[in-house]
Amino acid sequence: LLASIMCRPSSPTATHASAHGGAAGGTKDGRHAPAGGLWRLFGAEYDLESFVKMHPGGEVAIRLAQGTADASDLFASYHTVGEGRAWITLEAFRVSSHPPKPPTPSAFAADLRAMVSEHFGDTGRAQHKATALHQAACLAFFALQIACWYGWLCGSYASLVGLVLFHWLTAVNVSHDASHFAFSTNHRANEALVYASLPLMYAPLTWYHQHVVAHHTLCNNVAGDVDLQHFAPMKLHPEDKRSNPHGGHTLLDYAKVLLVSVHLVFGVPLFNSGMLPFDWYAEHYSPAVLLLPGLKASFTRRMLNLLSPALYVGFIAYPLLSFPTWHQKLVFVLLPIMGASLVFLLFTQVSHIQPEAQLPANQIEPDFHKRQARTAIDYSTDSTFWAYMSGGLNVQSLHHCLPYVNSCHYRALYPKFEIVCGRHGIEIAKRRGILDAALTAMRHVWTLNDSQRKLLFNEAISG
Repeated sequence: LLASIMCRPSSPTATHASAHGGAAGGTKDGRHAPAGGLWRLFGAEYDLESFVKMHPGGEVAIRLAQGTADASDLFASYHTVGEGRAWITLEAFRVSSHPPKPPTPSAFAADLRAMVSEHFGDTGRAQHKATALHQAACLAFFALQIACWYGWLCGSYASLVGLVLFHWLTAVNVSHDASHFAFSTNHRANEALVYASLPLMYAPLTWYHQHVVAHHTLCNNVAGDVDLQHFAPMKLHPEDKRSNPHGGHTLLDYAKVLLVSVHLVFGVPLFNSGMLPFDWYAEHYSPAVLLLPGLKASFTRRMLNLLSPALYVGFIAYPLLSFPTWHQKLVFVLLPIMGASLVFLLFTQVSHIQPEAQLPANQIEPDFHKRQARTAIDYSTDSTFWAYMSGGLNVQSLHHCLPYVNSCHYRALYPKFEIVCGRHGIEIAKRRGILDAALTAMRHVWTLNDSQRKLLFNEAISG
């Protein structure tokens, strides 16, 4: 197995190269491109391989943009476009003959940067990362999660609810922020802390594509946002008019709400490794979640990508081998999986699968940052409790505009963010609370799939 992964490119590599404009090859001046491919931003090509180790955000951060067709919006999420140190640095590594063509400067983005500078002041780069108090809270969540894992190992039914709860609180407040390089000023710490999502929430290395790249830069874009494919062939967006090559809905499609953990932690890494058929996966989930070319070029990261399914197998195997009754075996396997899937969907999806967040006008908005603010709804924006429970995802409009700011600062920033949005004609969509948001999201999905659902139930009744 190790030899096959080392010596042959698996089908995802070829598929990804085709979908994202190629990976390795030659540069415009005839030099050999790095294994993960070139960096393509704003219509120009760059060879940043010699700069990777010097990148202030760390190697993983810069390799997320490597080998993709266009990393312009990813760059804009974390840097100033058209000016500043990062923009000037880029030019030294340009290999294309033509210069970049940056978009029209965004007054909204400039005001957001000014808001962040005014809020934190000239107090150093650590100020918008996790505070010491927030880190202490996260450490407490992790300690409680470990206690619940011990209870799970001992067969304690009481530990099951706490296990899902504290695993989620650790994952969303630590792993999620770390995947945006917003937890620590130390990039190695961020890269390590992403693994706090294991073993039940999502695979860290493919999460970068799923969330940081595809979801954040193409939010609610049917062709690019992989989060719209959680229940394929069920539709999560009114613009998704694609026909399902495998027929209509089945009852299993409705059960996927309980199996998201299996898909993200176990299936996605194995499909990307070639150990499961990637072509089948890409046919059923399009766009598919990928291991990005810049990460896939590393043998170490290809091996780390298999850590997620390995831990998942261990999690399933332990109750099956250790507990005496089939009732206990199934409960200790299925309840954490289903609980993790439901909690993940509740907090990550209800803010985006909403009518206002999926208006056609949102996708044709030329200003990237305005598009980010308009493709989400917010709820309980002044609540510390929901800020921790959701890891800041209760204010997704702010999070999508400022992913590099740690979620512990969102509650204080939000009133200022609302003022900036109002100044630029952006009306933030809101709900009273998470229950209200969940109900409107479910009604929206129910309506989108009305015809296929009726057909399925009619067939079930007649059959």
